Amino acid sequence: MPPNFTDLIRGDLSQARDFLALTLGYAYVMRHGARQLMAYHDLVDDAARSLNQSTRDFIRNAGVITTQLQQWSEAIVPDFMVDSIRENLALRPILEGIADQCQKLSPTPIPLEMSVKSDHTIYADPYQLQQAVIDIILWLTAQLPPGGAIRLAGGSVPFTRNNFTVLRSECNPGDYSVIGITVERLALEDYIAAAEALTTPPKPNPDLNMLHWLGVAKIHHGDLFLHRNGPQRGIAMILEQPPPSQEATLKPVASSSKETILLVDDEDMIWDVISNMLKTLGYTVLLASNGREAVDIYRNNPGQIALVLLDMVMPEMNAREAFFILKDIDPNVKVLLSSGFVSEADTQDVLHAGARGFLRKPYSMRDLAQKVRYILDN
Repeated sequence: MPPNFTDLIRGDLSQARDFLALTLGYAYVMRHGARQLMAYHDLVDDAARSLNQSTRDFIRNAGVITTQLQQWSEAIVPDFMVDSIRENLALRPILEGIADQCQKLSPTPIPLEMSVKSDHTIYADPYQLQQAVIDIILWLTAQLPPGGAIRLAGGSVPFTRNNFTVLRSECNPGDYSVIGITVERLALEDYIAAAEALTTPPKPNPDLNMLHWLGVAKIHHGDLFLHRNGPQRGIAMILEQPPPSQEATLKPVASSSKETILLVDDEDMIWDVISNMLKTLGYTVLLASNGREAVDIYRNNPGQIALVLLDMVMPEMNAREAFFILKDIDPNVKVLLSSGFVSEADTQDVLHAGARGFLRKPYSMRDLAQKVRYILDN
């Protein structure tokens, strides 16, 4: 489901990252508005020289307020432009996982078509990117005309300075990865040529989720473009491609035996992201949605599961209960704990009892690869 920006109770890291993206998107829109106001103010100020002093004072005061607004928005952007967990990832598996997740979340089947080169890679945070694209697809699905379909496309598009000037974007010219979510089958270049930046709110009402999507694009040093009218309605998100020193994707590190990892988590989103990571690294993946399922799967596959990646907070049976049952089944079971809600300090009893490590969500594929390989080899 789309992030609930009115929910201030949740304290997990993923919610904090959602607010970070929302704030960044809001700051960019406000900065654009402040710059426009300042340009209009300068024109009015030049034309107001013949007016009385009081009118000129009002205009100058408006200029002071606009300058302050611009300064605040200018200050927010660099402070929030922190690098997220970005790494080279194959785009096709991510989009396939997104398509599967959308079908699970939608009450009715979504007519969804996908077009992406099998070898295209992106430089992205898989958690943030996947959530944003899912939200965009669900948003567009609600607007589909009868017989319409969602087109999900991915690829690389070169942008010139003139392109970004027309699109009102601050991005630097160069090649960008593009993910297009449209209701018409269009080439990415054609879609972007007819798009515009998110500088005015959508009708009939502004949508905070759009600012969140814009913030996600900005965190990836990219931008978000909309096509608002006609049958070609949709959104294109562009993402910075990796610098030359980071072009090589993370190589699989699993041994030739292709070890099996049991991934235990109650969030479908985590299933998609982490299972894709593990498969990319060369592992076979089994899935369980709670501790009880994990225990049953482990018991029914004696000697076949090399590692259990166990989320700490789950329904039916939590990680602590599941861990000690797994220890009774196999004293040598290898368990890697993970959570976005609790800290490593809160898992010390399980770690002291024999769990092999802890990963704080969200984590990168590199961190996952190194931690898993270390546990399996020791």
